[in-house]
Amino acid sequence: MLALLAAADRRRHVREVINPALERNAVVLCDRYVYATFGVFVHRGVDFRFLATINEGIPRPDHAFYLKLPTDELLRRLRERDGDRLKHEERSAERVESITRTYEELGSELVHIDGTTPGRA
Repeated sequence: MLALLAAADRRRHVREVINPALERNAVVLCDRYVYATFGVFVHRGVDFRFLATINEGIPRPDHAFYLKLPTDELLRRLRERDGDRLKHEERSAERVESITRTYEELGSELVHIDGTTPGRA
C-alpha cells in the first residue's frame, strides 16, 4: 500500500513540479527520486517488477548519482546529521546494507561515486 502511495505522490510531483520546470528548459535536481523507491521498497520485500510497473511513465533522469559509502561510515554520518531521529531503514547496518545492495544491483542506471574521497575546500 505504501509503495502505491509513494508512486502516486511521485506522479503528482512530476505533474506539478518536474514537468513544468522541464517545459521551461530549467534544470531539475532531486535529492532522491524513483531509485530511492526501489532501494527502500525492495528492502521491505516489494517485488521489483511491481515497483517498475507502478512507477512506469516517470521521466528518467539524464544523470542519477549514488554516493557509495561503507555501511559504518554511512551510519556515522546519518547519526551525526540526525542524532536519534533516524528513519526506520537507517537504524541498523542490516537494513542499510539491504538498501545499498539494491543500488548496487541497479548497475549502470546510477553513476557510482566514492563517498570516502575527501572533498576540496
